[in-house]
Amino acid sequence: MKNFLIASVLTMAINQLNTTVDGIIVSHLVGPDALSAVTLYIPVNLLVTALATLLGIGATIIASKAIGRRDKEAVSGILSTALTSLIIAGICLGIVGFAFGNGITGILTNDERLHAQLFAYLSVMLGLGLFPMLNQFLGQCVDIDGFPLNVTKAMLLIFSSNILLDLLLVGALDMGIRGSAIATISSYIIAILFHCRHLFGPRSDIRFRFQVSSFRKYIRPNLIQGLPLLISNVILVVLFYSMNSIVQDRLGHNGMFVMSVCLNIFMIGMMLSNGFGSTILSLGGFLYGQSDFTSVRFLVKRCLLAILIITLGFSVLVEAYPSLLTRLFGANTPELIALAYGGVRIFIICLAPFCLALTLANLYQVLGRIALSPILVVSFPVILLSSMKLLAGYEDDSMLWYSFPVSGILVLLFAVVMSGIIRLKNRQTKLMPLTLIPLQNHDQVYEVSLKNTTDDFYKAVSELPEIVGSFKLDKTTQKQVVSSTEEMLINTIQHSGIKGNNHYSDLRMVQTDEKFIISMKYEGKPFNPLTLNEDDRRFGLKILFGLTKDVDYKYMYGQNMMYLSWDAPCT
Repeated sequence: MKNFLIASVLTMAINQLNTTVDGIIVSHLVGPDALSAVTLYIPVNLLVTALATLLGIGATIIASKAIGRRDKEAVSGILSTALTSLIIAGICLGIVGFAFGNGITGILTNDERLHAQLFAYLSVMLGLGLFPMLNQFLGQCVDIDGFPLNVTKAMLLIFSSNILLDLLLVGALDMGIRGSAIATISSYIIAILFHCRHLFGPRSDIRFRFQVSSFRKYIRPNLIQGLPLLISNVILVVLFYSMNSIVQDRLGHNGMFVMSVCLNIFMIGMMLSNGFGSTILSLGGFLYGQSDFTSVRFLVKRCLLAILIITLGFSVLVEAYPSLLTRLFGANTPELIALAYGGVRIFIICLAPFCLALTLANLYQVLGRIALSPILVVSFPVILLSSMKLLAGYEDDSMLWYSFPVSGILVLLFAVVMSGIIRLKNRQTKLMPLTLIPLQNHDQVYEVSLKNTTDDFYKAVSELPEIVGSFKLDKTTQKQVVSSTEEMLINTIQHSGIKGNNHYSDLRMVQTDEKFIISMKYEGKPFNPLTLNEDDRRFGLKILFGLTKDVDYKYMYGQNMMYLSWDAPCT
């Protein structure tokens, strides 16, 4: 969890830092209206993200569960189908962006000051929208392949190249906001090349192979899994478009600037929700695929607690220094500074409840609550826009900003009520309050954490016959399981180089409706006993290939993972 979570949060932190610094550069070098134009583009950007989500991100959720089951053929088919459909959609998106960019700009704003800036930015970003879509999808593929730190490195490339190109194209060459858009797209292309270096290299378990039969088989489940996420993004499109319209009508271009500042500050907090949400989608999906509900509960509990603590701390910081932040984003008149000062302090109260609710929506997606996730996201615009419409009628301009904290609290309360109703309807399943994670596993499971000492490992070996005997296996399979597990344990402690009381290995046995599966996870540098030469492998490990047909190794999430399985359904 630490290996994945740190990398995911760092990735989101760098991503938001990139967006924030990019906005600051554009605001100072081009003007405050340029920052407002970038904010006005958000609904279109969310549509691009929605396409990537429908065709790609939903597929990675299914693929992460298949990786947990070690079904490599399914992983290849699912992700190859997603990649093909994304490329087709990206080409169509480019045609729309270049052909109808001016018309789309007219829909987003009727302010002459903002129209020219927005069109220059939108035509590039939408016309070349394939590249942010591919970057998002390929990054998620690297994530579920077990190398989240590589995604962090890719994001560092995006950040550094985007800032350098901004200074060159916007500052030195005076290309204005169009130069900023070109810099952003160029940085995505650099990241895509970096992702391909891993995905098409020897360390990746993911193989992209286009087959018509696979496309027909997986396109429908990919779309079904991505549909709730698509609905969520489309709803956010409506939300941002409506929200921008209300602010423009009520407060004009100055209000739009304040809205831009609020959203940039809000997104700094949202990086936490996205980072923890990504951890739940990828690592949580992997654990859920293994029916390891204990670990899923542990992961989610830590994520939610961390989000609560960090968002509250960040909100206090913004409440204490609002003027500093507004000046940083280019507020340059007393009227603008005063308007932003009050708006930011009221707005930031919504951060913690919104982040918690969005993380829960990600969790419900992993748990297969396909309807609940979009319903929770739908509640965002319904409650927020209703509040904005109501409070926009007051003469006091500051009242409009109170709609955000009121909505955040109501959305979180809505999640509590909805999850409570589902628990009451599923009393026999026994679900956790709010998170709805199952409290029990219907498969037969044995799991233990061992200190990496010779004594602990040999003690585990001596207890194997009794442990394996508790499962519903025939005598021949029992002997094969005991012998295989013995050799795997002994080989690990003798040759992995990871020893001592401060290091642990996890042994897990699961009997499902179809298979009996053993997994062994141990930390440290990559150590694949299956690829050692014949002399180093020793006789003991060689016999695994005669005792079970399915032996697999994978290094992911900072751990070595060995898998053995038998066709031995629970009777």
